[in-house]
Amino acid sequence: MSALCIRVPALRGPLPGEAPLLPAEGSCPVLRLWPGLPEEFSRPAAGGLTASGRRAVTVAAPAPEGPWHMPEGLPFSPREAAACLDDLQRMGDAALSGQPVGTLGADVGRARRNSAESALRAGLMADGTLETAQALEAAREEREKACAAQRMLLWSWLQEERLAELQALSSSLSSSNARLQAALDMDPADLDEAALLAGDARDTEAALATLATLNSPVHVDDSLLPAWPRLLDAVVRFAPADCLLLAEGRMRRDLLDGQGELEFRPLPDDGPLRLCDAEGRIVPLLQARAPLWRILGRPRAPRCCPGWQEERTVMLRGDD
Repeated sequence: MSALCIRVPALRGPLPGEAPLLPAEGSCPVLRLWPGLPEEFSRPAAGGLTASGRRAVTVAAPAPEGPWHMPEGLPFSPREAAACLDDLQRMGDAALSGQPVGTLGADVGRARRNSAESALRAGLMADGTLETAQALEAAREEREKACAAQRMLLWSWLQEERLAELQALSSSLSSSNARLQAALDMDPADLDEAALLAGDARDTEAALATLATLNSPVHVDDSLLPAWPRLLDAVVRFAPADCLLLAEGRMRRDLLDGQGELEFRPLPDDGPLRLCDAEGRIVPLLQARAPLWRILGRPRAPRCCPGWQEERTVMLRGDD
């Protein structure tokens, strides 16, 4: 078993509202998977921009939190990964603005067929054997799968950044409203003042509800992120085959609710992974080992994905 643990599904850092778990003394390294971006993406943003400097935001999102595992064999270079991330952002912005983006994938099938035919021709021209052509075609398909997996990592990174921005904006709005009340010397418990601040003096009950909403940050959860099975499928392609997978967020909740019907058992005290909470208290952990297709919630092992039949060890917090 590798002395390494990869957190999934979050890549950029802890999700909003998630209780942080830290490696305790004697634990193996607990890392997140790096999606292959340039190093500057891991540093705090400056001047109200995102880490990449792509766009201005009203409230800067929290800086990414590592440490990260730097995988080998990524199909994109850091520069290509940054360009891909920028393309994904542009597509997302276009979709939010109402512009049609469905045509962007209209020629994907034809492009893949042309690429497959080119690989076959190259193989036949190399030495004239069908075996060489088939080997080149298999290599091309494998690279396409690796590219799709890294694009999924980059898309999840972008969505996590937007989620962090949304949470920061919500917290800023709540704080600004509280400061406004303090500056006006208004007492939220006073019904008349509450109705005045909420903008509706005729309906006190509705005004109080509005004021409570303004004073409370919007709850942002990880349901806004890509589905964790798709992300996990991308993560395991680049993570060491024998590493531990620490399930967090929605993935943890789904597995505890019975997805995959995994048999979780308490992790022994001498296990390789030891985690503690923010106060330094050791957190009990559960572990289960199963084929990847079961962890992903599939009813059976697919023939198209041989890697899904490999067993993986999943760890998760078991004290709540």
